[in-house]
Amino acid sequence: MSPNTYKNKIVKISVIYNTVLEKYVKILDRERLNRTSENLTMTMQDKARELLAQDRQHQEHLQETMRNRVVEEEQAIEQTQEQARELLVQERLHDDHLHEAMLTRASQS
Repeated sequence: MSPNTYKNKIVKISVIYNTVLEKYVKILDRERLNRTSENLTMTMQDKARELLAQDRQHQEHLQETMRNRVVEEEQAIEQTQEQARELLVQERLHDDHLHEAMLTRASQS
């Protein structure tokens, strides 16, 4: 084999090697990019899940707060009604007492 033929074969092998190497690097870059993209997608999904959980907890807290307020309002209404009944009873007793007092004075005169 002549030196030029040997040199040409080495050049061809070098070109093929460089081409294969470039393709391999591109494949690795694509895989790295895909992994990065997958990681970002997973991170975004995790963040979305976290935000949904926080929103659900907030909604549950609001509902619990509203339920507690309704219970407090109902208790306040019951207490007010009870106080009103007591005042009506006291007023009736007072009116009865006044009526008795007037009858007593009328009978004494």
